[in-house]
Amino acid sequence: MANLRRTKTELDVNSAEVPSYDPSVYPVSMYISDDEVEKLGLENSKVGAEMLMTATVKVTSFSVDERMKDKKSYSITLTVMEAELKEKSTSETQAKTLFGE
Repeated sequence: MANLRRTKTELDVNSAEVPSYDPSVYPVSMYISDDEVEKLGLENSKVGAEMLMTATVKVTSFSVDERMKDKKSYSITLTVMEAELKEKSTSETQAKTLFGE
């Protein structure tokens, strides 16, 4: 999987550390409300929990913006059509699942 965390260079930050929950660090986010929370079984979610998401998406918009000095900027809109979220397993949990205690 591609890590979407921005580097200090990309953030153009002078401070030592930016909190990982800052939207400038991980700029791609998704807001899910009542009906979808229930459909996905997320009623007992906890703030800070990491989950694994599998989704079917449709590209509903794609754009290329050309700028000075041959620099291009891209943007894309993805519409989530189906999704599954589950607790992210650690390697220790995966090993126990495969090989037992």
